[in-house]
This record gives sequence, structure tokens and C-alpha cells, in this order.
Amino acid sequence: MNFIIKKLKYHSYFLNNVFIRRPYLTEEKIENVLLHYEERVVQENGRIAYHGYDVEAKKFLKVIVEIENKEQIIFNAYYDRSYKPKSARK
Repeated sequence: MNFIIKKLKYHSYFLNNVFIRRPYLTEEKIENVLLHYEERVVQENGRIAYHGYDVEAKKFLKVIVEIENKEQIIFNAYYDRSYKPKSARK
């Protein structure tokens, strides 16, 4: 399932915890990762993790999406220091 951008919807956890602690996150950065991700992984808990490069920060941003009632909800987002780009993997 590819991410469909209409208007991003956010989980209450994201709005009440993540967004407050990470003021560098913008809807534009999150949307950019979802549209131009390098890797998409379905996690064991059913959430989908997208990794995309943030050119401005020169880091990989991980955006985690939950599917609720066929809607895509932004659950978490952060710079993932442990992520290795596909080109750097052996």
C-alpha cells in the first residue's frame, strides 16, 4: 500500500507528545518522506515505517504510520541515527 496524501492525519500521541518534543518536524518534511521514501517496512505491530532523507537536516527521517479504519494516521516521526541507507549496506 502506497501512502496517499490528501490531508495528513495525526494520532493523538503524535500531537500531544512527539510534535511538542520535536519542533523541527514539519508537515512538509513528513509528507516528503511519505512520497519519496527510500525504504518502507511493515513492523510486527502492523505499523508501517518509512525512511526518507531530509536534505535540509542531512539525516534520515523515520515516519511511522498506523492504519485505522483504512485511514493512514501519522503515529511517530524522528531522525533515525541507526538507519543505514541501502547503498551503504553489504
